[in-house]
Amino acid sequence: MLIDLIRANAIIHQFQRTREEKHGMVCVTATMEDFQAARSLYTRLSSDSGGQTTKLTRNEAALIQAIQNLEQAEVTIPQLQRVCGSSYRTIYQMIHGYTSRGVCYSGLLEKCPALSFNDRTITDQREGTNVRRRTKAYQWDALIYETWCTDDSVWISRSVLNEGDSGDSDDHNGSDLRNGQQYQHVANICCP
Repeated sequence: MLIDLIRANAIIHQFQRTREEKHGMVCVTATMEDFQAARSLYTRLSSDSGGQTTKLTRNEAALIQAIQNLEQAEVTIPQLQRVCGSSYRTIYQMIHGYTSRGVCYSGLLEKCPALSFNDRTITDQREGTNVRRRTKAYQWDALIYETWCTDDSVWISRSVLNEGDSGDSDDHNGSDLRNGQQYQHVANICCP
């Protein structure tokens, strides 16, 4: 996705970029400016709408935030209903997934390794009798979540910027300097 965003930005600004014809195709050279614009958009796409790394939808990300806000190792759907204000069925489908018109949609149990569940039998006393019912208790592991949910930030490796230097260290701040001058060439995009 990031490469596509860089290409799209370079093509949008093709008349401000280095262009040359190769084998009957016009090739546009993407610059650091294209990378920075693509990086900015990619970061925004990965923020409140779920994430590109985790593949969560906006609603799934909100449900996970609600689970985290409860600060409990174990939650039930009725507890989540009180926090989210959503129906039992909606929350159940977000957690377990569902099939609609022959298409299967995966739920949080399949996507997020920090969430698991156990079947439980709960005994309630109602009108002097014991009523047993089955329920699912969902376990949340914050440490697994933090490990799984890595940062969606992107950068260009210093070894790419220095072209041929033997240094293997990465520069995570998106530095665009090479030997004191701006590094202009990021990628060639060819269009017929």
